[in-house]
Amino acid sequence: MASVGSSVATNGTPSTTRQVDNSYFYVPLGFNFQNSSAVAVGNRLYYVPVPSAIGEAGELRDLSFAPLNAPSSVTVQTSPANFQQGLSDVTVSWSNDPPDASGVVIQRSTHEDFSTIDASFYAPAPSTRFVDTAPSGAAVYYYRVLAANAAGDSQPSAPAAAIFSAISGIVFSDDNNDGRREAAELGTPGVTVYVDLNGNGRLDFSDIQATTDASGSYFLGGLPEGNYVVREVVPAGYARTTPSTNSAAVQTSAGQAVAGATFGNVAISSVPMNFDYLLVLAQHYGQPGTFATGDVNGDDVVDFADLLAVAQSYGHPLATIAARDSSAVLRIPLKQRAVRKL
Repeated sequence: MASVGSSVATNGTPSTTRQVDNSYFYVPLGFNFQNSSAVAVGNRLYYVPVPSAIGEAGELRDLSFAPLNAPSSVTVQTSPANFQQGLSDVTVSWSNDPPDASGVVIQRSTHEDFSTIDASFYAPAPSTRFVDTAPSGAAVYYYRVLAANAAGDSQPSAPAAAIFSAISGIVFSDDNNDGRREAAELGTPGVTVYVDLNGNGRLDFSDIQATTDASGSYFLGGLPEGNYVVREVVPAGYARTTPSTNSAAVQTSAGQAVAGATFGNVAISSVPMNFDYLLVLAQHYGQPGTFATGDVNGDDVVDFADLLAVAQSYGHPLATIAARDSSAVLRIPLKQRAVRKL
């Protein structure tokens, strides 16, 4: 048994404690743990007792010091199956759970050097795995594990990377309703863009979603590598002009943010139903389309229903509509028309 440290009692009598194992020390019976002094050895803090007398019998007592060794063999695994429920799970596993630890601290960062830590979790001993159900917004997350007890933490383990993918893009105001973005056309903030996980064409609670920032940009992160369908919720009073369909298919790559759809929308009230619009509709009649090409009811095809709606509103813009998913169809009521008797 190696000597750990010594202290001097208030009466001047020296005392030495000896380490028994990683958790226990031989200390006198009746020892008052509040009457002790701390001795730092490496990254541990030992509390060396000061006995009231010399030669007393001893007993084993559990003393508080930070664990010496960190858990080893830290690995991470993403869980795409749970992601189908709207969860980007990461399972963190480790081995060599130190015997002097009461649990482990799991730290998460988007920086390999952990210059910033965006989340910390605790798993009690003897756990050797932890599932993080919260990561989102980054292509790569790094995890490291520290053994912990009441006195502190060990040095961290080597980091392990959970590699995701991400989708980025923009939503803009297509002021001239031509389906293309010009330099003067600004991005639209506050628009919801989402990954349609179950393919039902509408925003559900479990779908991964983002809101465009002040420049109109969106970022959908924390995605396992795979194929996704991205849609927008068209703002109230607007209609989609691009892309040509109400969704965009995107294939992602691990560790990368790939370009997603550019969504363009036009204010319905700014587009008059006139001869120019009727001509555009005629040129695209019977084809897939958007509001920019004559699809005024949003069913992704230019057909007789659109022609009838334009005829009914000829000479002025269509009525403003509420916000809707990009797959929703605008129902335009037929106007009451006078019937001339023969």
